[in-house]
Amino acid sequence: ALSSVDRLEHFELARVEHAGHQCVVQYRGSIMPQVFVGEGGNLAAGSDESGRMPVVVVQQTGRSIGIVVRRIVDIVEDEAISTA
Repeated sequence: ALSSVDRLEHFELARVEHAGHQCVVQYRGSIMPQVFVGEGGNLAAGSDESGRMPVVVVQQTGRSIGIVVRRIVDIVEDEAISTA
């Protein structure tokens, strides 16, 4: 839900670290895990032409999680319509 979105960020690829099998970024005094949407979790495929990766920062149970997307176009608020 849009209410879970905290910020839209762009991180330099050089800031990405590896903790085990997970990519993480130091963010606001803590370690934030990165989840890749599409591209099979390929770090290079998640970056734009400038070597930065667009990230949607969401709050999940009091922690920040970064969702790496191909690009951020715009953000709009809409209601989900149930067909059930």
